[in-house]
Amino acid sequence: MNETVEIRAGTFKVILLMDGLLTLPIRNVRKLVRLVNSAPWENRETIEKLGLLLPEKIKSSKKLWETASQDYANGWRLVRNKKRRDQETVEILHENHRLTQAVKDTKAAYDRWLKINSIYKEN
Repeated sequence: MNETVEIRAGTFKVILLMDGLLTLPIRNVRKLVRLVNSAPWENRETIEKLGLLLPEKIKSSKKLWETASQDYANGWRLVRNKKRRDQETVEILHENHRLTQAVKDTKAAYDRWLKINSIYKEN
């Protein structure tokens, strides 16, 4: 479910995927928000849509982060000797790494949506 927003300023027009905001540098997100606010009469729908979508994105990313944290708490297993390379130990280490990385990624996405929302609200 990829939501899009359309940003206009004179003859300039951008159709932006909301999930694409996570990959943009913060500097560019600030520029896009300034661009939206530079022509509020052209971007009325975009302003309303961002006002609705950003809290929704924050809520869903927080839920994903909580789910990943719960999976981590339930699935992470202690390995006594990390240098052992038998099949069972390697599988446990691999799964631990996957769980840890999932928590880090979802936390980063949640923090990023919070930052984007604060940029949107300050302009």
